[in-house]
Amino acid sequence: MILHVIRLSLISIGLNEETYNYLSNSGALLATPIERLRKMNSRAIDLYSNNGIDICNELLEINVCAQHNNGGFSGDTWYESTSLKHFFPVGEVNGVFGVYRPGGSALNSTQVSSMRAAYKISREYNYAPANNIGEITIPLAESISDTANINFDEILNQRQNYGKRMDNCGAFIRNADNIITAIDEIKSELDSFGKYKVNNVTDYIELSVNYDILTTQFIYLSAIMEYINNGGKSRGSYLINGDNAIDELHTDKVCYASYNGDTVKFRWETVRPIPESEQWFETIYNRK
Repeated sequence: MILHVIRLSLISIGLNEETYNYLSNSGALLATPIERLRKMNSRAIDLYSNNGIDICNELLEINVCAQHNNGGFSGDTWYESTSLKHFFPVGEVNGVFGVYRPGGSALNSTQVSSMRAAYKISREYNYAPANNIGEITIPLAESISDTANINFDEILNQRQNYGKRMDNCGAFIRNADNIITAIDEIKSELDSFGKYKVNNVTDYIELSVNYDILTTQFIYLSAIMEYINNGGKSRGSYLINGDNAIDELHTDKVCYASYNGDTVKFRWETVRPIPESEQWFETIYNRK
């Protein structure tokens, strides 16, 4: 009877059914956030305490950040790239995290993916590499020159501007018009990237990093626009055009993007269902 009253009171103050069930399954139907944290993850409180911060009594400054990459390279069950043989994108860079990424799975995924990749490498790729690995051609091939037109500081300044652009277009507030403009800008920069000249290897390496960043931005922002053009709306992690409507069309789908050096092509597939389990992360995590 007491639990039933608590349930009614929590829901009556705006706690939805899903949130209630989360707290209930975690054994954390408690009155205050700090009590719930102490129940579900007391080690978080200890972490602050060990650094001289009493979060039970002190206010904390908070901000919004992009913590997880819910997407990434496509890999098989051994975390080998499906498009580049002998390349193993493990951890968060592998596209295993989607809309319903189970809480607490990030570190576990890093450990599991590394072990599975190592297992396959040791069993199937335990031979010496070929002597001739071929040549890789990129727009920077002729960039080391005595007549440099970009230096180290300018390269890093470019990189800061790339980051600001992604903050503006790909963070937690997204505007379709801004994204389209950014895609056009990035494509123009990629097409003309061969114009840059440096006079040393260090600057060459940093310039190569900028080229990789631009390529990644082009693919990611193109994928975001593909999502929007297919009717995608806001989610819990970001808002699109200030629209508070939550997307319900793509919860069971994944978008695959492929880049041929000029354009990005897409295909949509239905994801496999999440296995049902009676286990609950917070309760298992806190077992001694």
